[in-house]
Amino acid sequence: MATATEERIHIAQLLQCPICLDTFKKPKLLPCGHTYCTSCIQSHINSKLTPSETELRCFPCPVCRADTSPQNPEVDIDKWAESFPVNSMVISLLDVTVERDGDKFCELCIKRNRKNSATSYCRECNRTMCGTCTECHGDIPSTNHHTVTDLNTKCEINEARPNLSSTEMCPIHSDKHIEFFCSDHYKLCCATCGFLEHRKCDTITSLIDMIKSYDSKTKSRELESILQDLHGYLKDIIDKVVTTGTSVTNDKTSILQKIQIAKLQLNSKIKKLEASLIADIEEKHKEEILNLHSLEARGHSLITAIDSDRTHLDLAMKYGSEVQKIITLHKLDQNQYRYIKTIDSYRENVTDVQFTFDVDEIFRSLANNLKQLGRINVARTKPDLPPCPHMKADLRRVTPVIEDTKIPQLAVSAGQSELECESEMTLSTTSKRNSMKVSAFCVKLSGDENTCAVSDILQLEDDKLILVDYINLKLKLFDPNNYKCTDFLVCPDRPWNVCHFLTNDVAVTIPFRKKIQIIKISGKMQNVREFRTRLDCYGIIMAANLLAVTTGKDQHCILILDKNGTEIRMIRENNYESESLFGPMRIATNASKTILYVSYHNGNVLVAYNSSWEALFTYTDPEMQGPAGVDTDRDGNIYLCGYNSDCVQEISVEGKLIKVLRRKRKPFTIRFDRKRTKLILTSGNCNVAEVFELFV
Repeated sequence: MATATEERIHIAQLLQCPICLDTFKKPKLLPCGHTYCTSCIQSHINSKLTPSETELRCFPCPVCRADTSPQNPEVDIDKWAESFPVNSMVISLLDVTVERDGDKFCELCIKRNRKNSATSYCRECNRTMCGTCTECHGDIPSTNHHTVTDLNTKCEINEARPNLSSTEMCPIHSDKHIEFFCSDHYKLCCATCGFLEHRKCDTITSLIDMIKSYDSKTKSRELESILQDLHGYLKDIIDKVVTTGTSVTNDKTSILQKIQIAKLQLNSKIKKLEASLIADIEEKHKEEILNLHSLEARGHSLITAIDSDRTHLDLAMKYGSEVQKIITLHKLDQNQYRYIKTIDSYRENVTDVQFTFDVDEIFRSLANNLKQLGRINVARTKPDLPPCPHMKADLRRVTPVIEDTKIPQLAVSAGQSELECESEMTLSTTSKRNSMKVSAFCVKLSGDENTCAVSDILQLEDDKLILVDYINLKLKLFDPNNYKCTDFLVCPDRPWNVCHFLTNDVAVTIPFRKKIQIIKISGKMQNVREFRTRLDCYGIIMAANLLAVTTGKDQHCILILDKNGTEIRMIRENNYESESLFGPMRIATNASKTILYVSYHNGNVLVAYNSSWEALFTYTDPEMQGPAGVDTDRDGNIYLCGYNSDCVQEISVEGKLIKVLRRKRKPFTIRFDRKRTKLILTSGNCNVAEVFELFV
């Protein structure tokens, strides 16, 4: 049997919203049985459906993916969450789990650095309050209708169980309690529903009569047995899926090896042919050079003989007797005819020599016609799995499931934030810089309902910092001198990244709305205009007077937009259409904006592009999993956050690993200041940003 402590922990887990991971606030119950905070499920609805898509009239449950329709089809999309019934069981559990000891303080007073004992608890706000704050709470029009309970009447969970009676409201008639059960439709309903929709049904039983004959313990054991069987069966199928994934990975490794072997075989054959050609030209070159040298030597010999005769002629004419002159002239006259004949013969032996190369026709045809080394085939077959247990169960209440993996969801966590160098490697480019933590500041504001998740940081020309709080839907402006927030702007949906746009203007991506907002910064932040994007928009950067936007899982590409938001180009090269280039998320440039870096979160790679969007290199490393934030220092070295591998890596401009910087919690965003000597680092779901300084 579970202890009281274990039961409290279990109850606390049941009271945790699956979206914000915080205690429920105004819990709403969906038809599939899952419960969420009103604001959380409304944000989820808005992320899945834009106002122009409301004709779909449904959205997927965040947990089970069940196709869920609003209770009132005519209500506006922004009111869908309110239309779902409150989960009264969760409300009751929230009530009875509030501690009644004297150590409970007013949460509103604590924010003002005062400690006053709490005397009451508000269900909707999920806060304890003192007497003064309770009175103020009741005077405010937006909260005077909330349910406030005296803490002195609270009791422990076990003591409260008899009071947890059904107070469920009808999902259709929100002011009516559920009172009946229709066996024909297998549906709980209120009296109005029973009269309007079930008056012709054969069996309608009141809940009071049903309780008398209903053996809840036996039914509970039966359901537990069925759910346990389904859990085990599903686990077996998941194990099969995991095994298939391992097998597919092994197949990939094997195919990559075969590709390498085919390449090596082709390279080996080409190298042999190359060696044969080189030997042939070396031999022919040697033969021709020998012939030319021999011909050159003959020519020089003739010149020497002619020059010798000229010398004899000159001496004879200057110093010889008349007889010697006649003899010399006669002899040289005979030599000239011999020289003419020899030179003419020599001339005939002189030829021009030129080497040319003709590609073999078979090789030329191969080079022109070879399009691929092979073809990757994917064969899918149904595995031999047993049928699902309890298939004969009544499936009238089963809700269809939809598949939607469009939006990449990053897991978030919390923990200590510490940056330290794990190792330094000797590579082609090494960093002489080290980092030291010089400051840390809180990014959570008093009005923030959730733990922060800073998805981007931007330093303005006046050195002020804009922090994008993805979870709390805010842009926050901080003073860099004391790291105090001076202004904030609430976004219509979750913002992702921010970049410089025009003077005093920044551009912010709203991926779930397919929207880019232009914000003017003039002491205060003000939304001045916006434009739509064809696809989801996540990372954003301004380079060469154009906006580059990453689209995440929405077609896995990069969009190039002009300053009016007009799409002029889409970057998705054919040779990059692979799993390694799935989910481009963050984008950054070097200081000169000549090289752009894109982190592909789902593919675990970083790709460097030149200004013409030609890939320079692709960086991968086993230690880099779930790459997120990316930026460069003043030397051009790249700093990349490994969200799923809990590390920050420093990478050279050539795409080689320099250092692995290990962290204790998941690094999410990294951004250098304008001088690129300091960096700010944040973690997923963390209220603290840390400042590090680089030094030699």
